[in-house]
Amino acid sequence: MNRSILLVFCLVLASSPARAAEVCSFVSESRGGLMESGSTGRVLLDGSRYRLEFDPKEEPRGFDVLVSKDAGKHENGIDLKNRSWYTLDPVDPAIPSSLLLGLLPSWNTKRSVENVELSVVEKPEPEVVSGRSTRRHEIRLSYKVKIEFPGEPVQGTVRLDAVYWMAGAEAGTLPALLRPEIHTGFAEIDSRLDEALAKLQGIPMRKEVTISAEGKQISPQTTQATVVLSDCKAAEAKAEQFEIPKGFKYEKPVMIGPGAPSEN
Repeated sequence: MNRSILLVFCLVLASSPARAAEVCSFVSESRGGLMESGSTGRVLLDGSRYRLEFDPKEEPRGFDVLVSKDAGKHENGIDLKNRSWYTLDPVDPAIPSSLLLGLLPSWNTKRSVENVELSVVEKPEPEVVSGRSTRRHEIRLSYKVKIEFPGEPVQGTVRLDAVYWMAGAEAGTLPALLRPEIHTGFAEIDSRLDEALAKLQGIPMRKEVTISAEGKQISPQTTQATVVLSDCKAAEAKAEQFEIPKGFKYEKPVMIGPGAPSEN
């Protein structure tokens, strides 16, 4: 190949985006625990930028639209009705993504873990989810928790089964709702989980997370969360779609009751 032609070809490849913009529909459901919740909407993905839009609902929530231009380092929630916006607080990895991961809802007590068992399995055969070829990854985690209450400590076992169907070979930039992300609040466990989840490449077309907690002094509880992406197709991404609309004021909402963020 002529050197000049080869140079032009390489420059074209270097300037091409790693992933074309696309838009997907999503359905999120959470059952068990303190409340059940669900949401539907669309998400526009464009490299390090994303825009998540919830379908209109009667129940209150903190925002209707979520945008980020820096791979989720900063996320802005937009309330279309009240013409306001606010910057979401970053996720604190020390706080469990589900209260059941700490055995009991109270987290401001001294607790310790032991007998940690973690396994990660990738199924060899591809599976089709929402019209796309995916790789199924299963993460199984169990550990014993001891909570130091006055008098007799509370002890029990926490189990987590997470299944992700990943499509594509590149890691995708996604809102937290759609990401394969789990935090137990125990550093010795989360370091291993972070390493396992970081190896999941592509976009999770479907994720199912089941968490259970049981012990002698407590009633057994189980939560199940499912998120499914579908109808993904190429889309045009404009810069203004990831910006705060002009004239909107900064106002952080107070999340109470049904409008509060749901568990994983």
